[in-house]
Amino acid sequence: MTIELDACVAGVLARFAALDVEQQRWFLDSLNGYMYASAPQRRQLRSTWENHRHDEVGGRSAVSRQA
Repeated sequence: MTIELDACVAGVLARFAALDVEQQRWFLDSLNGYMYASAPQRRQLRSTWENHRHDEVGGRSAVSRQA
């Protein structure tokens, strides 16, 4: 079975593959939580992620990362 891969999805998969094991685990846990969240919870998660992404792009991290 051949599946045509959307360019956006391919980008997400490529970036996921570049993450270290701990980051991959965090991503999968977050995705799992999103999949089972209610509609209001999903909206809140999307908002939080979008705000964090904008903070990262602007050079300001909203979340401190520990090594």
